[in-house]
Amino acid sequence: MFARQHIDRGTIVFLWPVTDRQRIVDEEEVVELEATNQIVFETSVRLAGRYFVISEVGLEDDEYVNHSSDPNVLCHMGIGFALRNIESGEKITMDYRLLSPTSQLGEEVPDHEFGWSARESLIRTTRILLEQLESLPDWKGG
Repeated sequence: MFARQHIDRGTIVFLWPVTDRQRIVDEEEVVELEATNQIVFETSVRLAGRYFVISEVGLEDDEYVNHSSDPNVLCHMGIGFALRNIESGEKITMDYRLLSPTSQLGEEVPDHEFGWSARESLIRTTRILLEQLESLPDWKGG
């Protein structure tokens, strides 16, 4: 996914589900589906707690958000917030560790492995979002 225009820090960049080919499932279903469907494995994203957005059919190349350990977007409960100004044409990136279902069923996963638990992910994204909003006193929701 690439920015089509300049995006100011704090702007809501996307809301999941992004397309009509995605749906929301609980953690048990995502674990079951990932075992037999590579597309679900590649596209599942934690919204919050036990709930994920999945796609059982392939996404278009411009619908994928790439991973970065220094992302320009924070995904908090399915809402993508710009962490900094993003220029037109720039790749939209997120930290997959905050939304990966790899930490299945609430298990803690060491930082050197991929993904944090649902609890840890929510704590981390909440802290980051709070810091962002506190630094944007004129933020009006969008």
